[in-house]
Amino acid sequence: QRAGLRVLNPSSARRIAETGASGREVAAALEADALVEGTVQRIGPRLIMDMRLIDGRTEEVVWSDDFSGAQVDLRTVLNQVTLVLAERTGATLSPEAQALLAEAAAIDPALYELLLQGRYEASLLTEESLNRAQQYFGQAIVRDSMSGEAWGGLVAIPGLRAQQGMVPGDEARVLADSIAALAPIRDLDPAGEALLTV
Repeated sequence: QRAGLRVLNPSSARRIAETGASGREVAAALEADALVEGTVQRIGPRLIMDMRLIDGRTEEVVWSDDFSGAQVDLRTVLNQVTLVLAERTGATLSPEAQALLAEAAAIDPALYELLLQGRYEASLLTEESLNRAQQYFGQAIVRDSMSGEAWGGLVAIPGLRAQQGMVPGDEARVLADSIAALAPIRDLDPAGEALLTV
C-alpha cells in the first residue's frame, strides 16, 4: 500500500451524503482526497458496474469506466475494479492482497442475490428492514453454511439495531456474540460497519 493511503468505510460517506452534503463536503468531513462512486445494473445474467473516481477538492471526475461480466463472475469483476483503482490512485497492493485477487472464484448467483438483498435491507436501518435483512442472511446461511459474508451480516444486525436505539448496546453485544459462537468460521465483525457497503 502507498504511504498515507487509507480506504474508508463506505457507510461513513453514505451517512454524511444522506444529509445532503456535496461531494466536496463529504470528502472534507472524512479528510479524504478522493471518492469512489459506482452503480451496478443487472441485465439478465450479466452485471454492469459503472465506476467513477472523484477528486475530493474539485468534485471533478478523475476517471470513470464500465466493467461487466456474468453474475457468477462477480468476484472477477470486482477484482478488475480493485486493480484499476489501485493503478489510478498509485497504490501498491500488498502480496497478500494480490494473492486474494488471484483467488477469484465463481459465486453462487442465488447466494449472491440473498447477500445483496440482505445488505440493501440492512442499509435502510429501519426495524422492518433489519428484520428482512436478518431473514435474507439466514437464508444465505442455509444455502451456504460457510459463507462468512452471510454470518457477518447476521452478526451485524444486533449492532445496527443498537445504533438506531432499538435495543440497548449491552443486549446487542450479547446477542451478536451468541450468533458468532454458532458460526463455523471465526473472525466475524459484529460492528456492522462492513455490512453497509452495498
